[in-house]
Amino acid sequence: MNIKTLLYWHKLENFYPYILQDQHNEKIRSFKILKECDFPDFENPTIPENNCVRYYEVYFGIFTMRSALDVIVKQMDTSQGFCDEIDEKSCFCKFRLNADGRFDETSFKISSFPWAINRVKEKKIDLDEWDKDFHEFEKRLFVQLFEWDEVLDYKKCDQIFERIKSELSWEIEYADYWMRIDRVVGEKKSQSKEQIEAVEEENREIDELIKANDLLNSFYVRDLENVIRNVMNQNYGQALDKYLNHNSDKRIDVEHDKDALFEIFDPKNMPYGKWPSGYSLRSMQQLAVNIAMNEEEYTPVFSVNGPPGTGKTTLLRDVVAANVVERAMALCKYEKPDDAFGRELGTITYNQYNNTIKEIDDNLKKYTMLVVTNNNAAAKNITMELPDIKSICAEYHDKYTYFNEISDQILNRKTWGMCAAALGNRKNCSEFIDVFWPLKKEEDELFDFNRYLRKIQTQKTAVQYKENWQNAKKRFCEVLGEVQIEYSNMDDCYRRLKELRKLYISISEITKKYDVVRDHLDCLYGEKEENEKSVADLEQKLTQAEDRKQEIRQQVLFFKLRYFINSKNSMIVMYKNIEKMKEEYLNEKYEKQDRISVLINQIQDEENTQEQYLKELSEQKSEIEQQKQEIEKFKKEYEVNVPDEDYLMELTGQETPQKYKEAQEKAPWNGKRINKLRETLFLEAMNLQRAFVENSSQMRNQLDAFSKMMRGNLSSTQLDKYAAPLFQGFALAVPVISSTFASIGSFLRYVGKEEIGLVLADESGQAMPQAAAGVIWRCRRVIAVGDPLQIEPVVTIHDKTIEFLKNYYKQSAFIASRTTSVQSLADAANDYIGIRELDGTNFYVGSPLLVHGRCQKRIFDIANIIAYNETMIYNTVDREESVCAWIDVKGQSQNKHFVLEQAKRILPIIKNEFIASWNKNGKAEIPSLFIISPFRNVKAGLAKYYRDNDFLYHEICESNDVECKQNIKKWIRDNIGTIHTFQGKEADTVIICLGVDSGEKENGAIEWACGRPNILNVAVTRAKNNLYIVGDADKWGSKPYFSTAYELCEKCTDIKISVS
Repeated sequence: MNIKTLLYWHKLENFYPYILQDQHNEKIRSFKILKECDFPDFENPTIPENNCVRYYEVYFGIFTMRSALDVIVKQMDTSQGFCDEIDEKSCFCKFRLNADGRFDETSFKISSFPWAINRVKEKKIDLDEWDKDFHEFEKRLFVQLFEWDEVLDYKKCDQIFERIKSELSWEIEYADYWMRIDRVVGEKKSQSKEQIEAVEEENREIDELIKANDLLNSFYVRDLENVIRNVMNQNYGQALDKYLNHNSDKRIDVEHDKDALFEIFDPKNMPYGKWPSGYSLRSMQQLAVNIAMNEEEYTPVFSVNGPPGTGKTTLLRDVVAANVVERAMALCKYEKPDDAFGRELGTITYNQYNNTIKEIDDNLKKYTMLVVTNNNAAAKNITMELPDIKSICAEYHDKYTYFNEISDQILNRKTWGMCAAALGNRKNCSEFIDVFWPLKKEEDELFDFNRYLRKIQTQKTAVQYKENWQNAKKRFCEVLGEVQIEYSNMDDCYRRLKELRKLYISISEITKKYDVVRDHLDCLYGEKEENEKSVADLEQKLTQAEDRKQEIRQQVLFFKLRYFINSKNSMIVMYKNIEKMKEEYLNEKYEKQDRISVLINQIQDEENTQEQYLKELSEQKSEIEQQKQEIEKFKKEYEVNVPDEDYLMELTGQETPQKYKEAQEKAPWNGKRINKLRETLFLEAMNLQRAFVENSSQMRNQLDAFSKMMRGNLSSTQLDKYAAPLFQGFALAVPVISSTFASIGSFLRYVGKEEIGLVLADESGQAMPQAAAGVIWRCRRVIAVGDPLQIEPVVTIHDKTIEFLKNYYKQSAFIASRTTSVQSLADAANDYIGIRELDGTNFYVGSPLLVHGRCQKRIFDIANIIAYNETMIYNTVDREESVCAWIDVKGQSQNKHFVLEQAKRILPIIKNEFIASWNKNGKAEIPSLFIISPFRNVKAGLAKYYRDNDFLYHEICESNDVECKQNIKKWIRDNIGTIHTFQGKEADTVIICLGVDSGEKENGAIEWACGRPNILNVAVTRAKNNLYIVGDADKWGSKPYFSTAYELCEKCTDIKISVS
């Protein structure tokens, strides 16, 4: 286990600054204090009539972030590169005062950042004593505040501030004010129930605004400390181990390895459950689902690389469906629902109500599912999309629902089922639980889930419980049986495919052997022929020798006498030499004849072998044809692709581009019949889950206790004992729970190692790698879905600080890189990868999704070229009219990068989009239009320009219209932003406003934006139909990545408008 990486991350988190946000609400007045005259009057506050002071929120020791970073730059003898920032402020600590101005000791929070800056400044970074020293400093500051038992005043604050400055040797420039006190007021409560509820609701909303400034330290420090403690005690699972070691030793290239693809597309790897969308998955989507959900080949860390518009959400839905169906199969094993609960853990008593808590059966824990994202909006999007009625095929709308009365209320829209909950932070938990399990007991128009369960359970007998449960199991098992029959047929087909592959391999091997025999026979034939020719030559020589001997015998008188007596006679010598030669010829002839006999036998054997090989080849080719016929029959009957050799050749790009595209667009085995059954099985699994919830008295008990936990009614001792089973029990009712990474440390503080079965980390390319450590420690397996070539993690720590900590903890350049994310770390740990290239360097990505279905062709081409090595496949339906234009606008910048001329040039597009949208959808709708800039100052400048004095409203509306004014304000607030605002979103029309002065003074900003393709890639791929890039072509058009966009865009100075 690589614990040094955890320690590195933990110390790094201390250097992340807290950013103080301004308040813009009439119920909150901010007192910005530089002098005593700025201090609020606690005894006689000036507040609106019928209002009262609720509390004061104090932000103490306010300084500018720029000045703090300058200290690091100076002390480490370095320079600070370009950073897209505005005039941000931070502070030492915050605390709350009661309405009378007295210190609330429970509210004290201190930032580690100023203290860490001082450690750098004093060159006292003894990391081994870091935590101890910081907590001592925290304690001293708290005591100074807590010992003051009177109403806080300016002098007391000034004394404490001066002491802190002295202790920290604080020379960092503070802001225009060194303290801010936010006075929070609310309406006085009246006797009317409706008015009381309205006031309470308004107070909750105001409190959430205050909570936006609630966290002074890293979201992750405390949770990292928890993980570190457990790792030191050897209490961790496979997922965290693989994530931290992040070097797979058996990488499989799933884009090119045909053998691996064939194994992955085995039907047994395709989950029984499918999301009821009515659509088939694409090949790489199905591949990823098969790998992720394969229990036999357990993958604790798996990652999916999902470029824009390639169907990441579709993939996640099928993972959810697969998990729900697998859990339903496990539930079917219980004779009655309450059997899913094990030993009793204890009893919770609250307000005289008791809840007996039981452990969840181990067989069900592994199906607990959590979706985590980097921001709250993305977390909410997922849990809004899954229950939405549009997420399932229309044919299922009237037949299948799952407690949609609750989800309709929670999401304020038409839904099909309560299948997901956005929890995590306090606001989300509170909003959800107040509707899901309301405290109000009186009858009203809202669906009360608690009351509903209590009512149906009190009306049923034990026999009825059992009947309801058995009937639900029966319906599920009937559909499961139908699915299994279809899978059996697919297995038969796959068995034939495996046999085909064996036959092809066998034919290849036999052919090789046949070729060897054939070559050997050729050699044997040649040798036999040579030997036969030699025998013939020898026989001729023998004849010639005999003839010469006869001639000598006739020429020599008294031959016999002289042969024996006169051996030196030349003729006799010649005769004897001929005799000797003849004997040699004869011996050689016999040898050749013997060899010919051997060769004849060898040839006969080899001819027999050759004949046998030909017979085997013929039989196997005949078998291949038979198997092919059966496979083709299956393909025709089921209307599916199968992973045969032709398909695998096409899928790996070894055939034509058109064949490659067709293979990518539809996954094997995804026929209409089987998919319909798989979708129905998922919906029946949800029906079974409903029967489980309705017929389990223990389930209602656990849900009631869970609601108390969400409302903060349980003690830390109770949470330590019950949090995990309560969370797991809730997941039996609501299968998908979402949270941000940042909320995990508090939301799941008391949930232990591997208590969660499956974590889906969505948009994980945005998250710093340390953000996932806590949630991965708590899970059995994690699936990271994202794209390292979209939004990268936001790292605000100075490079030299990172370098120092990297060297101290001996971390790799990869771990310490600003661009390393949860996604890239999971990609490095993942066994199933693709290979990409950026700026001449190859790198691994997770199992890739390739088929793009969002942007029009020229917009698609920009992203495909600059970021994806042209590996994405275009599959968007073409529109007759779409715009991809670069509007060349030059000008001088104001307030860092904002160019007024560009804001003016954009105005006609905005007006046209609003008018077209209103004509089509009515004025209640805002247009599908984003304005995106690489820089926050450009975003702020655009918003201010269009918002001030209702400028945009007056430009668009000819008459006074309050509704239009509010919608325009909402559009300005929500639809103008940086790429971080719009990751994961899309619009019909996107305007990219580049900004930057046309002179020479802001070249660093351009170099920053052009350093990697990510910024431009995210911006352009938000646009479905129309893209306008507005900026100085001379400054931007030749820069890396932007030059591609400039080349592909239509060039214009006038506005070309296309209405989506």
